[in-house]
Amino acid sequence: MRTEYLDAALADLDNITDYYALTFNVESAYKVYEQIRGSIVRLADYPYSGVPAKDELLRKLGYKELYSGRFVVIYRVEPQDNKIFIYHIADTQTDYPKSFNNLK
Repeated sequence: MRTEYLDAALADLDNITDYYALTFNVESAYKVYEQIRGSIVRLADYPYSGVPAKDELLRKLGYKELYSGRFVVIYRVEPQDNKIFIYHIADTQTDYPKSFNNLK
């Protein structure tokens, strides 16, 4: 399957790597970026490897969560299009389900 990032997910990834670069260093930012991207790349071969979304409505709409270290990737598989859409990437230490109200 082909993976497609929505603009919000790309912005999330940029914000995460910027935070790590500014707070720690560029090497840490690169490691976090590679960890998240590596997890997402594997979705092409294992699109249903994530767990159903924690939020009840998102779960009913078919959203899944993929955990990558302390981060979670919110995505949905569209088998008819042979695509995986990446909607958001968040830190699991936050109340991230509330920040995805725009998906409902």
